[in-house]
Amino acid sequence: MSESTFEKVAAEWFKTKEAAGLTTHTLNDIWRSMSKYVFPHIGSMPISSFTAQQFIGSLSPTYAAGRLETVERLSPRINEVMDYALNSGLVTSNPAAKIGQTFHKPKVKHRPALLPEQPPLLMKNLAFASIGKQTRCLIEWQLLTMTRPAEAAMTRWDEINFETKELRIPAGRMK
Repeated sequence: MSESTFEKVAAEWFKTKEAAGLTTHTLNDIWRSMSKYVFPHIGSMPISSFTAQQFIGSLSPTYAAGRLETVERLSPRINEVMDYALNSGLVTSNPAAKIGQTFHKPKVKHRPALLPEQPPLLMKNLAFASIGKQTRCLIEWQLLTMTRPAEAAMTRWDEINFETKELRIPAGRMK
């Protein structure tokens, strides 16, 4: 692997992510983001030739486009690929170690909450909304169980204990 490219080393690093038992959704998200935003800029470059400025330059177009959260996710992924290369003896240092500090973090945007007097109006509006019955039931289920959308949508009957009034969501499906 002496003439390994960044993309080839990333593929080897990605195998360790697969072996770690991450969900298919998370794995797809990782590889898709690397393929879309990183590999076109630096994927074909030799792993041993990088400087921090090259990594920063590869993320700059994404940052300039306002995809701050994407850059925040990509910086540690690039760093992990370079750590993998370092631990594999392909490089002698990791120039990506601090690239995340270059970019401003996105401001956290808190979602608005319902005031205590608002749920009855929400339920009334939901009852008369022009949405399908399945969608209405799913929204009501989510409100009753306080689950995330994916967790609510993928709930199975065997996860509900009607006697103890408990919902047991498997850990692998939780965020």
